[in-house]
Amino acid sequence: MIATEYGYNSLCTDKLKGLFSIGIHTDPKSVDKAFKECRDILITEFASECKKITTTYSMYSLLQSYSYIAAKGKSSNCDIVAKSCLRNIILETVKNKLCESHDNKINKALREKLFFLTKSLNKLSQDQYNFYLNDNKGFQLELYENCCAFTLYDEQLCEKLNAIASQFTPDYFKGTILNNNLLLAFEESTISAFGDVASELYDTLFNQIPPDRIVDLTELFTKYTENPFLKGLLLRKENVSLLESYTHPHKANRPRFKPILELNIEDTTRYITTPYLVFEAIDEHVLNQLPFGLLPKEWKSNNEISSLAKKWKEDHDKWLDDKVQLVLEKHKLIFARNRKSVDGINLDKEPSSIEGRNVGEIDFIIVDKQKHKVSVIDTKFIKTKYHMASFGDDKSKFTKGPKPYEEQLFIKSEWVSNNLDRVWCELNLKGEDTEKYSIDLYFITNAPSYYNFFSKYPIIPVANLERHIIDSI
Repeated sequence: MIATEYGYNSLCTDKLKGLFSIGIHTDPKSVDKAFKECRDILITEFASECKKITTTYSMYSLLQSYSYIAAKGKSSNCDIVAKSCLRNIILETVKNKLCESHDNKINKALREKLFFLTKSLNKLSQDQYNFYLNDNKGFQLELYENCCAFTLYDEQLCEKLNAIASQFTPDYFKGTILNNNLLLAFEESTISAFGDVASELYDTLFNQIPPDRIVDLTELFTKYTENPFLKGLLLRKENVSLLESYTHPHKANRPRFKPILELNIEDTTRYITTPYLVFEAIDEHVLNQLPFGLLPKEWKSNNEISSLAKKWKEDHDKWLDDKVQLVLEKHKLIFARNRKSVDGINLDKEPSSIEGRNVGEIDFIIVDKQKHKVSVIDTKFIKTKYHMASFGDDKSKFTKGPKPYEEQLFIKSEWVSNNLDRVWCELNLKGEDTEKYSIDLYFITNAPSYYNFFSKYPIIPVANLERHIIDSI
């Protein structure tokens, strides 16, 4: 049984007492509703506390503290919570009207409360999305007169989560990209696409300035009014939401994507950042945006940068398949790659057993003659993720929508299983007895996915593919 500290938040307890009777609740819909109610209460309370931050001194201290801690690289557990807390405070404080001041620190009581609320939200997110990934099972709500708790009562799930926790470090989920020169390529490409404004921004921020130094970019914004490049990096109060950041951290408007803050200081608009915030945002665009063809909406009308995003996506899709092929060739496995047709059958038009769905291109068919096994593989280029809610997004892609990944893979494996004679012809494997072969199916990705621990089919990072092949031989 695991009781969580956010259960001692009186607002959560009082709200849940108005919705549920005192006692233990195991109904999945009730538990899900309770999770969301606690989430909304904690976020509302956090936002309310952030309204007390009203000076430039306090805001600049937040920015510098975050940049200093994040720039250190390796982080302790305390640093991780501190960074999460600072990110959320910065996000909410963008909404505040600030007064110019060189004093008025955030008092100790407020710091402690915001830190506690951050820990509570992080723990709530961890429990809520483990509950979701486990098909809304394994957790119950315990509600008492003076406290509440979400408790993990499923021993099998508890053992699984303990095993997961023992396997990875903070960098466990970091993916791989085509090469390590993309940061430089991004800088050069944005200068080419947007001109002097990009060059001046980089010169201002990265010319031997400490990463945690406060940089006022108001003059640059005045010089380049309504510039699409700058607007694509700009975080405004109108488009920030702590709830959105909690539920969709890789889609929300927040400093990790938009590092220049538009602040109201003494009724004057100022544009503030630090070198580290901009570097972090560029890193995010390079690792998790452009390789997926994604751009800030303000950049999409620029043909040069749009073409770059399209090219990076195509290059990375091909790169992942190339990496898989190298491993298969090293181990002398028989395979077919990127097949849109097999033995003259057009797979894009070949109907499946699911109404309205065709088979579609098969990324890899691998034949292991020694093990008498045929593997059907889909490759998926996925984002590096560090937030529990983002792992929930992974589950949605694999299990929901008009073409869920798991269903697509099943359709392809089913077709291969029913048409091994055609596969044999495609691979020139005449004389092989198809009856001896079993069908295996899994995904290969560029980055690990937490959803792998809950998924129907294995999700294997390409970095682990060789070990998977060796273990299965």
